Amino acid sequence: MTILTSYPEVRTLNFTFEEIYEWRQPPKIDRLFEIPLSLWNTTKEPEKDTPGWFDYYTAPNPSFQNTATIGSFLEEAVMRRNAPIETCGSGWNCSFEIQFIAPATSVPNWAMGLIPMSTT
Repeated sequence: MTILTSYPEVRTLNFTFEEIYEWRQPPKIDRLFEIPLSLWNTTKEPEKDTPGWFDYYTAPNPSFQNTATIGSFLEEAVMRRNAPIETCGSGWNCSFEIQFIAPATSVPNWAMGLIPMSTT
């Protein structure tokens, strides 16, 4: 039997946040800033409306990059200390499964080992 439920105190994976995130005015939930996966910059000069200005991707967010790196080295999920107890209470199995559709990129056949790489 599967019971589907939700816990509002658990942060969620929401990749649509990256699409609508306004880095100039970061949103807050419970007085905490939401943290994007990406850092952005702009060509617009302060207090000027220069024609042709644009925003551009700068780098991955260092907090996200650190968490991903630590998780890769440990080969397990990285979570806040005592998160299961805070969320579910002591003595409960707080394991969960996450399923999502994420952006992808084209992988060349040689990267998948289907075609040998050229050495010339």
